[in-house]
Amino acid sequence: MASESITNRDGSRVVLVDNGDGTGVRTTYAPDGAVVGVENLLDLPIDPPAVDPDPPEVVAAQVIAAEIDTRLAPSSVNSIAEVKAAIRDGLAAAVAQLRGEP
Repeated sequence: MASESITNRDGSRVVLVDNGDGTGVRTTYAPDGAVVGVENLLDLPIDPPAVDPDPPEVVAAQVIAAEIDTRLAPSSVNSIAEVKAAIRDGLAAAVAQLRGEP
């Protein structure tokens, strides 16, 4: 829930309370603090929920899998050396990704 308060030059004040679910209330106060208006608000924008980034282990696994898929063709026979090189390069790419390197 967020709120915002605006004080006008005449001393009156408007307080907006956003409930975060698309609804809210705008309350207007006179300079002496008396409530002079209350308005229920609908159709306020709703922020999408924050998406947590994948854990580092998942990022590493995805990068390694992508590197192996790129290096080893599924329709051909690969040598042990090619498989080892693909795994090593995949691990190196995963470490670089986790470090934030380009």
